[in-house]
Amino acid sequence: MPTGVEVRQIDESEAGLYAQISVLGWGMPPDAAVELEQDVHFCLSEPEMKYYVAFVGVQPAGTAALRLLPGRGYLLGASVAPDFRRRGAYRALLSARLRDLAAWNLSLTVTLALQETSAQICESLGFRTVCNFEHLRWSPEASSQG
Repeated sequence: MPTGVEVRQIDESEAGLYAQISVLGWGMPPDAAVELEQDVHFCLSEPEMKYYVAFVGVQPAGTAALRLLPGRGYLLGASVAPDFRRRGAYRALLSARLRDLAAWNLSLTVTLALQETSAQICESLGFRTVCNFEHLRWSPEASSQG
């Protein structure tokens, strides 16, 4: 775990904090946090979903989640607020989730990672790339223009 970074698994009482830090890290409009918070509340009712917040000192710095699947874990939703990048928050979130998955004795862990950023960290911790893909995004506004 990087020095000065603490990661803890959250419960429903911190769903709003998780949503606010996530949208900040993803560069989304602040009002997107409302919908994400509702989603986190809903998903926390499922024992297969776990949510984490990283703190640098006392400041919330990043977020991540994992889903337990039969025999494997899926790491998803990692986000680090711009002011806290390159300070170990992503690595700490990854390490905390891998530690928890090891305790559950799962045989496989998978994730999607951006080539330019998180893929390099994942590979340094033992992940290997099995495929590359192109991410496409659809929006109603774009489809009505053409």
